Amino acid sequence: MEGTGRFIGSRWTARVELLPGEFEVFTRSARRGWRVGQLVFTNQRFIWLPKFKRNVEASDMLVIPHERVMSCGTARPWQHLFLERALRLRLQSGETILLMAGDVETILPLVRDYMSRGRYQPGELFN
Repeated sequence: MEGTGRFIGSRWTARVELLPGEFEVFTRSARRGWRVGQLVFTNQRFIWLPKFKRNVEASDMLVIPHERVMSCGTARPWQHLFLERALRLRLQSGETILLMAGDVETILPLVRDYMSRGRYQPGELFN
């Protein structure tokens, strides 16, 4: 598969290349556990990049295609004394990922809308 030449996270050494037909829907600050980072939601993937680390490697990032997400909702983690809401991603592998992304109720309808849409497959424009 050919790359698009467009990247997310160009400030860091480990960059995420956008897939063909992929575009950024929104970007916002988000915490994963106690690590501060940036959540980039595209029409095909969730991408979390850590901040404050000069030499970010692929193992530090979180890249999840929409196909791997079974459900998406809100949660109140006990680690934050049930005061803050988090975006809860339940993956097909059974793993649950919590991302503290500010006001989750405003972004959740947008996330669900883009996850329910059909995805561009390379070569389907000319069929």
